[in-house]
Amino acid sequence: MKKTLLAVAALTALSTAHADYNNFLQQPEQPYVGIDYQLARIDNGSTVDLGSVLLRAGTQFAPNVGIEVQASVGVQDDEFEVTDVSGTKATFTANNRGSYGIFLRPSYMLGGGLNVYGLVGANYADIEVESAGQKENGYGTSFAAGAGLTFMITPTVHFGAEFMQYDSDIQAINAGLRFHF
Repeated sequence: MKKTLLAVAALTALSTAHADYNNFLQQPEQPYVGIDYQLARIDNGSTVDLGSVLLRAGTQFAPNVGIEVQASVGVQDDEFEVTDVSGTKATFTANNRGSYGIFLRPSYMLGGGLNVYGLVGANYADIEVESAGQKENGYGTSFAAGAGLTFMITPTVHFGAEFMQYDSDIQAINAGLRFHF
């Protein structure tokens, strides 16, 4: 009888711990910070690949809705060529000066530690283009949207990957860690 009661108590404790863990996942007010590497591709006639370190912070304010801010610092620039109508080629350098944005972040827990989410908001990007010693800034704010997936390594550490579309000609893939507290 003692063994049966002990087994029932252990199962009850385990199921309660599992329920608490699942409740933790669905609770609002879960702030987090993260760091990603971002590989962005600009395709407006010439292909330019830029790299950034992206920092993010956010929180859920409802069970499946949150807000996130992002800021990036450029760490990889790229060169590209443009041919004008006369056939003359010119080489340009795109200097990645970074970006920042704010996003609404709907999400849904799939189970097994997987969470799928979307990002919809506005982003400001600053890219300097240089050729033959002349520089011109290409910057501005645009609509941005994307989707991602996070995998829970522990309740406080998650790995995430996402695809983002900035403006009509900038696409990016991000991957990194999120730290919940």
